[in-house]
Formats: sequence, structure tokens, C-alpha cells
Amino acid sequence: MTNEQNKDPVDELDAIAEEVAEAVNEEIEAADQEVEQQEAQMEDELPDMSDRELRALALDAVEGRLYGTWMCANSDEMRASFPILGLVDQEWFEGMKARNVVHFYEKMDKAAPIGVNGKPMFFSAHALTQSNFERLASLINMLLEQRRQFLGEDA
Repeated sequence: MTNEQNKDPVDELDAIAEEVAEAVNEEIEAADQEVEQQEAQMEDELPDMSDRELRALALDAVEGRLYGTWMCANSDEMRASFPILGLVDQEWFEGMKARNVVHFYEKMDKAAPIGVNGKPMFFSAHALTQSNFERLASLINMLLEQRRQFLGEDA
């Protein structure tokens, strides 16, 4: 009788089960590592926007094609204009705050066909970090000043 004929079928099944368990554990470890990487990225601050992106947003804001939470008088107005922000929990807001997000915005062409109290309503939004918002505000002010000077308006 050869060695292969002497093998117990139970031993063979045990060996197969061990191989499968090893493969499953490797898959679980890989998935866990991917989740950890994604969580680490979520905890990091959002990247700075390029000058080109911010200049386009500034021009959109000055020309009335952009609406942001900085344009809202209070938190009630913000939630009315961006109702999606009212659907998230406090933990999500804390996560945004940890990532240095201070404002949300959307393009006016994304506004719902109906607004609230004369203000637009959006069902999507983009986040702005403190540094991106400061740069955006500076560009908006620069464009407004250029327009004022072009039109010959007094300060």
C-alpha cells in the first residue's frame, strides 16, 4: 500500500479546513488594514484646494453661482438651505470639525426648484476647511475690490 492510500480522509479534510481558515484570516487581515487606512484618512484634514479651484469658486461666488453656509444668518437658516446637514449625527459633525471643516457650499445650479424663506435649498454640499475658506474669502474680496474699481465706485 502506498502513502497516499494510507492517508485518512479525516486528516485530508482537516488539512483543507486549515488552508481555508488561513486564507480567510488573510482576507480578514487585509480588509481590516484597508478599513484602518480609510479611517486614518478620514481623521486627516482635507487637502488644500488648488489656486485654480479656489479662483473658480471665488468667481462663482461673486457672480452669484455659489452659495455657502457663511452666507447664512444663523444655524436654522443653514439647516434650511442644507437640509442634509440636519440628517447627520453629532459624531459626524465632530469628525468634520476634527478635519478642520468650517463651512459647506454648493453651486446654485444644484439648488432644489423650491427654496425656503427666499434662500436656496440644496441636497448636496462640499466641505471647506478653515485654510481653504480663508483663501477663498481673500479671493472673493479681491474680486469685489477689482469690480468696485472697474465700475469707479467709491469705497
